[in-house]
Amino acid sequence: DAELGVRPLAGLEFGPGITYRSRAYQGGDTANTLDRVDQYLLTDLFLRYRPAGLPGDLSLSAAVKNVFDISYAPFIFFGGYYPAAGRSFQIAASYRY
Repeated sequence: DAELGVRPLAGLEFGPGITYRSRAYQGGDTANTLDRVDQYLLTDLFLRYRPAGLPGDLSLSAAVKNVFDISYAPFIFFGGYYPAAGRSFQIAASYRY
């Protein structure tokens, strides 16, 4: 996993996040005889804003996960799998004092 943030203005940060998983053997396949799990590359985008001059620490953020809506299964175990969510959108706000 990797994330690269750019800060064009004070308190504002945005950028991409990348997750790469190489081809691998299925979980529990100690003999490595089952089909291998395909590799995948996921791209995320995020935007985060932390305004200055306020008491405490306010953070507002938004993200798009799996921007290109890649179909993948991060967990495959003896032929059974759990497909991952497609593209998703997240927003969050937090305040620490």
